[in-house]
Amino acid sequence: TKAEDYVSWRNRYPILKLFVLRGAVSLFESLAVGMRFLTWSGDLAEADAVDASKPAKEKGFLDKLAGGAILSFSLLVGVLLFMYVPILTAGAFGLKENPFYFNLVAGAVRIAIFIGYIYAISLMKDVRRVFEYHGAEHKSILAYEAGEGADAAAAKKYSTYHPRCGTSFMFIAGMACVVIFAVIDTVIAAKFGNYSSGIQRLAVHLALIPLVSGISFEVLRLSDRYRHLPGIRLLIVPGLLMQRITTREPDDAQLEVAVVSLKSVL
Repeated sequence: TKAEDYVSWRNRYPILKLFVLRGAVSLFESLAVGMRFLTWSGDLAEADAVDASKPAKEKGFLDKLAGGAILSFSLLVGVLLFMYVPILTAGAFGLKENPFYFNLVAGAVRIAIFIGYIYAISLMKDVRRVFEYHGAEHKSILAYEAGEGADAAAAKKYSTYHPRCGTSFMFIAGMACVVIFAVIDTVIAAKFGNYSSGIQRLAVHLALIPLVSGISFEVLRLSDRYRHLPGIRLLIVPGLLMQRITTREPDDAQLEVAVVSLKSVL
């Protein structure tokens, strides 16, 4: 295990606890922390380390440069695939003059690409194993939230689906994009006229990602809190169905890893 004290950005700067703003901050903070520890984990696996308490070999400048280039390229591909391709597709349907239908089609294409991408990578052996750890994470947290503590035996009987999963967050964000982008595009069209190009629209939509993530975060929290209500249960079903792809049933060893991780956090 590797454990260290951590103070979240929201606790360092109280203004970041404001409604909606806290969601955007949480997303980018999770990405930053997640990437750092995934890199650490990858370095251990690469070195075939036996003792995780020993520090990994310090990376040289060229290694860091290569890592940064790969990350930048991955982000660029992500933007093109999940943002620009849907815009081009909606534009090909001749919907540029109607912000609502344009973003409805773009949103549908974006979600379809996302589901297809997740399903495609789930067929890879290594990714499938990651998804098994994802299932173990959910089981351990569900057991803890049910009052059974951090215990692998107790966690085994719980589902791999969790209503606050990042998969559900992504699906909600996809829905939020349709509404928020449509409203903003309508306002811009009324004030300044329609976008002159898809690149211009892409730039505006990228700038709105913090707002989309912030609102999606609040919707996810509320849907979890009130999931006992019939109408809310229907809203969370798509996200839970998506977890049929992003989670798998873990083995006992993976459950032990999830429980040790949870205990470290607690």
